[in-house]
Amino acid sequence: IIIFVVILTFVGTVYFVSPVTGGVEGMFEKLTEAAAINPVEGNAAGAYLTMASLGGLIFGIINIVGNFGTVFVDQAYWQRAIAARPQSTVKGFLLGGACWFAIPFTLATTMGLTAVALGVDLTPEEVQLGLTVPAAASVLMGEVGAVLVLTMLFMAVTSAGSAELIAVSSLVTYDVYRTYKNPKASGQKLLKVSRYTIIGFGIGMGGLAVILLSMGLSLGFVYLAMGVLIGSAVIPIALTITWKRTNKYAATAGAIIGLVVALITWTGVAAAQYGEVTLASLGDNYSMLFGNIAGILTGGAIAGFGSLATRTKFDWAEMKERIKLVDISEAEMEQLEVDEATLKKAFKFSLKGGGLMTLILIIAWPMPLFFADYVFDMGFYSLWVGISIVWVSVATFFIVGLPIIEARHGIAKVARGRKATPTGEE
Repeated sequence: IIIFVVILTFVGTVYFVSPVTGGVEGMFEKLTEAAAINPVEGNAAGAYLTMASLGGLIFGIINIVGNFGTVFVDQAYWQRAIAARPQSTVKGFLLGGACWFAIPFTLATTMGLTAVALGVDLTPEEVQLGLTVPAAASVLMGEVGAVLVLTMLFMAVTSAGSAELIAVSSLVTYDVYRTYKNPKASGQKLLKVSRYTIIGFGIGMGGLAVILLSMGLSLGFVYLAMGVLIGSAVIPIALTITWKRTNKYAATAGAIIGLVVALITWTGVAAAQYGEVTLASLGDNYSMLFGNIAGILTGGAIAGFGSLATRTKFDWAEMKERIKLVDISEAEMEQLEVDEATLKKAFKFSLKGGGLMTLILIIAWPMPLFFADYVFDMGFYSLWVGISIVWVSVATFFIVGLPIIEARHGIAKVARGRKATPTGEE
């Protein structure tokens, strides 16, 4: 909630309040002047206000591969998906994804462009460290802007960090410790292991951040390298849960060999272009691009063709027998049957909804603008800004208002001094 409130504050300041930016028209004039003084290499007419950007296209491909990895190879997402009902999970993830997109889209349209328009002086190293938004906020709003960015960053880091702590503790406690070390562990023992894991992983995350920074690896470098390091596991994981022909050895080999191929390609392209392997050559767009693509395609090819070469055929009904954590009542068993029936409907809905969003956001919206070499005029820029404002406003409504609307009956009962229950009974 706080993140969206901060973003709306920035939007209002940049386009409606601050005389420094001059609103939409003032921003357009400043960005046009900035392009004339310092044109962007690889962009149509050297403009900032264009989707026809070679660097932008390369970043987009890297971004897609990397973010596939951060979702498919993140235990936190799987825990959320499994814990929720099928019909709620699909709609929740699609709606959540649409709301999340408002964050980078609107921040780029406001603070990213504000940094350019106001001539915020940042070195390439500072940009890679992710200082564009805080620097722009400081120039625009002074200390208040810096505090707002810090607040937004704190909320994002604590939210993501807590999710990863729980995810890792779950893996270590149940999938490693209880499965291989102590199958008869009591609940108290498992709780203790979980707490130790959280403490250890929390310290490890902080230590790793310090090590990476001391090595000179910026936030931008690590972000672009994500797909190289974890992209190879994306397709094997996807096939594992959707295709009965998936072979466990092929899927595992795909993830591991794909990583090796990605690293070789990454360093190989860097060496071929610059004659040496350094942080600078590894951080080059083309080195990152080919490393990301090699990882995800190799992992998928090995998992797919390797599975086809075997006669593996998994019976999904075995899941009912193999995964039994607790005793369940007859009523709960009937509910499982209902969930299983709705699972197929939810899967079809996810294909349609996810496919439509992919078509719009990756193909229909940006690609025509890219191939047309179109540079925004004042009218189109106004439309672009308007879309971003509407998008983030609607997303804010869903994030803030929808939970309240869904819980209105329980809130009303609590307000009347009565106890609310999940079933709605008193």
